[in-house]
Amino acid sequence: MSFTCPGQGFDRHLFALKGIAGSLDVHVDLFDDPCYSYINEIILSTSTLSSDAMLLGGFAPVSPRGYGVGYGIMDDWLGMQVTTYPTRNGKDMVDSLEQVLDDLFQVFNGNNFKN
Repeated sequence: MSFTCPGQGFDRHLFALKGIAGSLDVHVDLFDDPCYSYINEIILSTSTLSSDAMLLGGFAPVSPRGYGVGYGIMDDWLGMQVTTYPTRNGKDMVDSLEQVLDDLFQVFNGNNFKN
């Protein structure tokens, strides 16, 4: 099954509601539904960390099979930090991101791709 959805952060609201319900010892059927488990198997979780007030930061994966990517885009530089659980290969993700950024740099500078 293929599933694509621009989540727009709804998962964070549900996560908070689940936490509040748990702290109040209130049972909510939604959190027992298999679909809830499915939408929480997030493979790529990202967050922008662009701010003059912040030099460094990070963002963690939200599932054991996932990656967390924190990124900052400033006027004269950009940077990313990739985190994974020990069972994932973070180097492959970093290598892929590096290649994509190199390709974008070539495009923005009007250069042809290298084969």
